[in-house]
Amino acid sequence: MTENATKMFVEDMIFIMREEVPNYKFDEAMTRLTQKVDDQTKDGTLIIKP
Repeated sequence: MTENATKMFVEDMIFIMREEVPNYKFDEAMTRLTQKVDDQTKDGTLIIKP
């Protein structure tokens, strides 16, 4: 994902969830997502190009 696409994704997620999801739930979801990305990067399933 390009830097610009990542920025747009994050902005979209913040806009969508700004009032509907409590902060702690957002933090938990982002932690799970980060862990999944880390796991898949380590096992070669996900390749992130700079």
